[in-house]
Amino acid sequence: MTPSTFRRFCRSLVRRSLERLTAPGAGIKYGNLTTWAGQNFASGVADGEVVEEKITTGQVDVAASSAILIACFQRVP
Repeated sequence: MTPSTFRRFCRSLVRRSLERLTAPGAGIKYGNLTTWAGQNFASGVADGEVVEEKITTGQVDVAASSAILIACFQRVP
């Protein structure tokens, strides 16, 4: 999907958000340094508040040591 097609698609949806998997680098193996949606799992249990970012422009920047999950919800007739 091209960026312009993605932007048009996202504008047609009711809710657009994303959650990030982040780490300080690609080789990090410690759970306390890696976060999913703002939470870390150092003890095996989620710790911290969930951070859900809103997509407003249809463009998302992703660092090399990160991944994102985009959630889009359509209107239900």
